[in-house]
Amino acid sequence: MTAQVMQALLGEWTRVAEVRPARWPLSTLVIGDATGAEFAHVTADLRARTDARFVASLIEAIEYLSDESQRGAAWSPDCFILLERRPGELCRKSYDRLRAIAPLSRAVCVLGSWCEGEFRSGQPWPAAVRMYWHQFSSWFERELSIIHRGGCSSLLLPITATEEERLLQNGAVDADKPESAPVVLRVAIQADRREMAELLAEICHGCGQQTIRLSPDNSSADDFAVAVWDLPTAAPQEIAAFAAAAAQYKNVRWIVLAGFIRPGVHALLLQHGASHVLSKPLVIESLQAAIANTPWRRADGQRLLFF
Repeated sequence: MTAQVMQALLGEWTRVAEVRPARWPLSTLVIGDATGAEFAHVTADLRARTDARFVASLIEAIEYLSDESQRGAAWSPDCFILLERRPGELCRKSYDRLRAIAPLSRAVCVLGSWCEGEFRSGQPWPAAVRMYWHQFSSWFERELSIIHRGGCSSLLLPITATEEERLLQNGAVDADKPESAPVVLRVAIQADRREMAELLAEICHGCGQQTIRLSPDNSSADDFAVAVWDLPTAAPQEIAAFAAAAAQYKNVRWIVLAGFIRPGVHALLLQHGASHVLSKPLVIESLQAAIANTPWRRADGQRLLFF
């Protein structure tokens, strides 16, 4: 299916910016506790880029939309943004009731730091895009960029879209990109476990990059432009080792992998020089996008690595 066909299916939201209807910008209903530090950038992005309204719970969201409907108000959300700090904080039954009231609104679940084991053992809700709190800004920027170009954004696909249709849509967006020669980089890899280092090297080779093993004693800053650093547990001594390497190679772009990232650890890694902090389990495409320094767009069918 071509990009043009997919755009036709999306109707008004695929028009170019100059002729887009007055409903633009997007209307979002943000559900959950928006006062926490880890969601501060999420709410800031939504306030700045969308017509955002905030409620504290799913029950309040249901009541709010019911009141809007009874008043005959024209406002309705293009998407729900659900903020979940801990697993089970938001009730699945209430979510199903909300979906029944607004069946055409897209749902985006932003997971807090205590939800980062969900892809291993949780039960993700149906018909919802899910991502970690520190991944939202880059994903959202990419989606809005696609919309402004008059392209097909997965953020605005109908809730009834099948997985096949989403995959076709992702391919249509990729087909619209101008072809250019990929930039080949040399990527340094630091991982305590040999199998982890080999796995990261395979991911880099899969997007056309060269790799070397990082050795602070033997490597020169001219040997590599990007480095991938794996933190097995994000213990203080591991963070200190990363900080020392980042201080030694100041002109290198650092990508740090860590599991169960807390806001304080995330801020500390950025302070020490990380340009990207990615969660484990890792989406392969998110690491490849970080290496190429291009915006990452979550897509159905992407591959998760559990380690």
